[in-house]
Amino acid sequence: MNFLWPAAVAIESTRDDVVAGYAPRFVPEWTEIGSVAWQEGGHERIFLIKEVLEDEPNLLRFKDQDGEEHALRTMTLGLYEDQVKPRTMGKPTFRSLTELLETMQREW
Repeated sequence: MNFLWPAAVAIESTRDDVVAGYAPRFVPEWTEIGSVAWQEGGHERIFLIKEVLEDEPNLLRFKDQDGEEHALRTMTLGLYEDQVKPRTMGKPTFRSLTELLETMQREW
């Protein structure tokens, strides 16, 4: 895969309950392409990849086992402010990407 697997990702998804993830990773599978997993709000999400739609250093877009589409983008403070914060409980503000990542690591 070309995706660089950053510390955190902002996620655009056809599912309403997927917004961001910490420590995303690729999990090889025996019979499929693999799975994508990440930490999210105290639990781990895992989606089986059925089709890779885009695979670039800062973007991984795929269809999962249910036909849902997910686009993982390297988290930036701008992506957090535009896409994640409006859908996050409490809508916390961070002064830097480092502060955001430290909070995600500590609380997720």
